[in-house]
Amino acid sequence: MQVLDPAELQALTDAFAAQGWPASVAGQALTAAFSAPSAGPPPWNAYRVVPSRVYAFGAAEPYGATRFDLAPAVDAETGSAPTTDDEAQIRSLIERWATSVHAGDLDGVLADHAPDIVMFDVPPPHNGVRDIDAYRATWPPFFEWQRSGAVFEIVELDVFAGDHVAFAHALLRCGRPTDLEKDPDNRLRLSIGLRKEAGRWIVTHEHHSFPLAVSSTAG
Repeated sequence: MQVLDPAELQALTDAFAAQGWPASVAGQALTAAFSAPSAGPPPWNAYRVVPSRVYAFGAAEPYGATRFDLAPAVDAETGSAPTTDDEAQIRSLIERWATSVHAGDLDGVLADHAPDIVMFDVPPPHNGVRDIDAYRATWPPFFEWQRSGAVFEIVELDVFAGDHVAFAHALLRCGRPTDLEKDPDNRLRLSIGLRKEAGRWIVTHEHHSFPLAVSSTAG
């Protein structure tokens, strides 16, 4: 999952600086005067990787192998069972999609979507868009609006997976700085339906919405 929180990015650059690499925060990424040539030019995005299972293999006699399951049997905070592999795959899929949306990467946005996807979006048409071509056509205007400085980032994501179908719901910060300054608690609400085909999860439905602001004086 991409790290976007400014405080977390700053803590990361402080840790790098303590080890001799003078990195700094640049927007929602990292920059520095120098780095390994293989890293390419800055800025560099930071990602959080949380391993759930580790395999270790002996490199000398008697060789052998072992497995370490790092996920707790029960989450200490929620009291719920650990995330399943399917839920982890879907979470990763949605986080990649959100990152692609923010980057204006149309191919990344379309990846893992069914040819017969149905989306109910904030803008018209009111009966939604139906099929991947119609879905594709909705994104260039959004990317154009996003270039005005808008953010698009997940702040909450829950995933529920069965054997063949799954759904997820999320809240996102979506807006320009002036929009979020006026209403910092406003969130884009996202619901996603998925099905598994040939062992792979694909998105078949998306529903995007904002809460409707209703005046307390409305009759």
